[in-house]
Amino acid sequence: MALDWLAAVADGSPEQEYRAALAGFQADPAGWTWEAMSSSLRARRAQEALRYYDLRDTTTLWVREWRAWDDRAMAAFHMLGRFEEELPLARKARAEAPSNLGHLLREGGVLAAMGRTDDVERLIAESYGFEDPFAPGSLMNAVWYEQSCHASPAEARATAERLITWIQGLPDERRQSIQAANLMGWALAGLDRFGDLRNLYLARAREPEKWPVAGWGSGQVREAYRVLAMDASVALGDTAGALTMVQELQTPTSSRAQLLDGDRDTRAWRFRRESSIMAGLGRKAEAVALIREWLNHGGRFDEDAALDGSWRSLHDYPPFQELVRIKG
Repeated sequence: MALDWLAAVADGSPEQEYRAALAGFQADPAGWTWEAMSSSLRARRAQEALRYYDLRDTTTLWVREWRAWDDRAMAAFHMLGRFEEELPLARKARAEAPSNLGHLLREGGVLAAMGRTDDVERLIAESYGFEDPFAPGSLMNAVWYEQSCHASPAEARATAERLITWIQGLPDERRQSIQAANLMGWALAGLDRFGDLRNLYLARAREPEKWPVAGWGSGQVREAYRVLAMDASVALGDTAGALTMVQELQTPTSSRAQLLDGDRDTRAWRFRRESSIMAGLGRKAEAVALIREWLNHGGRFDEDAALDGSWRSLHDYPPFQELVRIKG
């Protein structure tokens, strides 16, 4: 039973993973509460995940570190739009570990989703005292995303612009780092500055050794950045180039496909990016089919997947809506 669950986590759909965890819980409730909660959440059954959260005191499993349970509960509350219940858990985490950047980003994100601008500004000011020099930029990045999903698109754009200004003001060494480049890419995407985003990724593709990805060779990194650049180019009207690239990725004998068809995580990444390109081209059925492939290779939606900008053309498409629907 445990092997079935682990196999589904590694290489199965969210529904397969959920069914395996449910079978384990039915056979041994005290021993499977954690897996049932986690898998329910990943299958977008947020209400059910919270019911298992309420049973956390009954588990006999080793996962008794309450922070992990609270993290799952915060994700469930966020998925349900119950930000007022997420916030106390986020603040509890920060009180226990004030210097933890992840806890800062969680609190900042939920405050942004609630539209509590003054509290967000207080956290941004506080972030400049963190040991991590990229803490202010990381927080601004989390804030603009949550503002765009749940609060004010205008405020989201202003925060993304502010993030770009912050990056441009960094010392040269930090400004040329992969952390700053990643933050810049996300901000440009949030502002729909696709020409600048494409150029950023093409520049990385020319020097893949400078922009490493853990576990990937330089050839894989180069092709990955070219795929990301093409994803941006779709919005600029490069339909022919995008279709050619997708065809190459789907041709097993092509050099591009072979580079990006390594382990499960690499294949999952490829399916995710292909789905974004096809969504940008308006080929909705093919995009959803690729999302399913991504899910079947271990990909999982985050709390705000239904609002993901890279799938913008799918937001009103019923098969996509069914995939991201909160199921209970």
